[in-house]
Formats: sequence, structure tokens, C-alpha cells
Amino acid sequence: MAYSNSEVEGKSFYQSEPLIARLRGIIRDYPEGVGILKELIQNADDAKATRVEITLDWRNHQVNKLPDDRMVLLMGPAMLVYNDRVFTDKDFDSIRSLKQKKKAGDLQKTGRFGVGFNAIYHVTDFPSFVSRDRIIFFDPHGAAIPGTSRQEPGREWNLAEAKWYEKYPDFMQVYAAGGLPFGDKNFQGTLFRLPLRTAESAKNSEIRKQAFTESNVKELLDELRQSGEELLLFLKSVQEIRVYEIPANSQETRQEILAIVTKNPQEVREARQKVLDAIPNTPNKLLELCSHNPDGLVSVSYRHEIETISCDCTLKSTWRIVSLIRTDEGSDLAKVITAMHQSQEKVVPWAGAAARINAVSTEGNLPPVSGKVYCFLPLPLETGLPVHINGFFNLNSSRDNLSSDS
Repeated sequence: MAYSNSEVEGKSFYQSEPLIARLRGIIRDYPEGVGILKELIQNADDAKATRVEITLDWRNHQVNKLPDDRMVLLMGPAMLVYNDRVFTDKDFDSIRSLKQKKKAGDLQKTGRFGVGFNAIYHVTDFPSFVSRDRIIFFDPHGAAIPGTSRQEPGREWNLAEAKWYEKYPDFMQVYAAGGLPFGDKNFQGTLFRLPLRTAESAKNSEIRKQAFTESNVKELLDELRQSGEELLLFLKSVQEIRVYEIPANSQETRQEILAIVTKNPQEVREARQKVLDAIPNTPNKLLELCSHNPDGLVSVSYRHEIETISCDCTLKSTWRIVSLIRTDEGSDLAKVITAMHQSQEKVVPWAGAAARINAVSTEGNLPPVSGKVYCFLPLPLETGLPVHINGFFNLNSSRDNLSSDS
């Protein structure tokens, strides 16, 4: 007796989650403040960028011709975030995934275009970016970008083949505000453009019903300014962060409103690289190397000189940074590393501390350092110590606290 396919195979029935619902859940877990920028800085650091630039473009752009008339939704004020590294083929693949499966395989990366990247949906419904010869748009609602739908909520074009500079010069000009040279069809960097969610578009958004207003941006910048020099202390490659602004009615170029810059870049770069060079490709190799080096796999101590310039203040400071990788053979830490790797969690016995040696500010005397906990960038946790401490900690889903999982 022959059976039909439906009798043998049954009917399709499985669990799934719409992209919009997933994004809504992600941004609910992620605080909307300076953490959004920290995620983009962290991604740039993992990409081995040395420079990050954030540009606030408050202009409403007048555009004569768009690839799709609905793209007028992208023409208002925007936040642009640039770094000086290009996307690799692997990066293009990774950013399409909401998971972080690939991050466990690279011990040098703190994150890397996993769930945290999607914190940008606090700000926008229409993120886009340019790197190398590609321009890519995400449009979860399928509401503005030609060819997108809820089933296929994104689109990419090759800049040369699609002739976007020739066909839509006004539109491509909006990326120039963030550092993309007009006409560049093989951009040797990465530039994200995040059109700010307006009150009008918030009404139609299923991701977030609140607009991301000028006051939200100012609050975010104030938090970034308060973090200041301390953002650079434990990063692996980024050595300067600059923030620019273009006023709403301005025809001028952007004005710098914050600069956090390493003043002894070669010393810092060489010390950081010494740690990175010591990290092998696999956790098993890491444990093996640590077991043969009971005094530590690597240890560095160096000075980090940082100048921070904001609208009303200049601060010059010198820090002593120490970083090391070490675990004792047969210790609890070694067992935890093995167990976490088996659960596809990445962990490296990487620790460090930063002590401020001296500081001179145009505002006068500074308060003593109030020690924070870092996972390469500062967490909202204070230790009460006079130094900052850094560790490759396992963080909770919102990346603002240490995981309490056993």
C-alpha cells in the first residue's frame, strides 16, 4: 500500500518569531542611553579600528530624486557613526544574524555584531551603512527601501554597479556628513547612518513607539562626555573618539564638540598588541598554554596619556594600565572556562587595572577616581576602589551587569 507524502511527512509546524517582535524584545533588554554608542564603539574596537567618529546631523535634507519616494523618511536629522576599518566578508555575514554563534570562535573579540548591535533600533527604524563597495539598508517594516518587505527586510547595492552617485547624488550627499567622500565607490572605512525616529514615524513603528528626540541625543552625549577619557582605558585598538555636530540650518562643515584622544599612540598600541598576540585561536589551546605558563601567559604595564577636549573644558591625564592573562592549572577558573566553552560561551582569563597617575584640568582640581568595573568598556558598577578593574566578564543579556548565572 502506498502512502501520500502528507501521511508520511506530516505538515509543517514549528516555532518562529517575526523579526519585529525579536527587535522589540532586544531593545527592551538594552538601556537606551550611552549603551547604544558603547555597542558601536565596541564593534569598532573588535574590528581593530583606531578611530571612531560620531556626527549629529540636525538638518532636514532636500532631495530632488530618491530611489523610492518613501525614502523621504530617511531624510531628517540623523546620527552617523564612522570607524576606520572596512567590513570583512565575515562581518557582512555576521551582521545579518541576530545570534552570536560566531563570536565564541574568536577569543580576541569582546562581542561582534551580535544582539548588542541591534540596540540601534532605539534610535531608528531605518539603519544603513556603507563599507567597501556596498551600501546596505535594514528596513524591518518593509516601509521605505525599494525591494524590501517584512519577509525580506533589507537590501544591498554595489555602489559602482548601481550608479547611485550618478543617479541619486543628493541622497548620497547625506553620507558625506559622516565622512564618506562623495563619489567614493570603494570606501576604506565603515559608516553607519541612523535617521532619528520622529514623532510621526514612531506612530507607525512596531519596534518602538517613542521618538528619539533632540533631548534624548543630548542626554546620550552628556553621558558620553562624563565617561570621557575612561572610555579608552581598556579598549584593544580604538585610540580616539570624536563627536561632531551640524546645526539644523547650517551650510557649514561639522563642528567638533568632544574629542578623547590618546597622546602616546605607539606605546599604547604596542602594549595592547602584545596581549592580543598571546591569545591563541581556541579555548583548548589557551588552557594548554596557561598550564605551561604558571606565572601568566602574558603581562603588560604601560602609560596611557589621554587628552579630552569638550566645549568648556580640557583635561590631560596619565594612567598606568596593567593587563594580564593567567589561570592556574586545575583551578576552578580553568574548569569554568572549559565548561563555558562547551556551552558555546566565550571566556578568557583576561584581567587588568587602571590607576590615574596625574591629571590637569582647566576646571581646576578633579575628584579622586571612583573605581568602576569594566568589560573593556565601563559598566554601571562601582567598586569603591581607587582604581578601575577590567575583566573579560560574562555579562547579562542587557550587558550592563555581571551575569549571576551559576
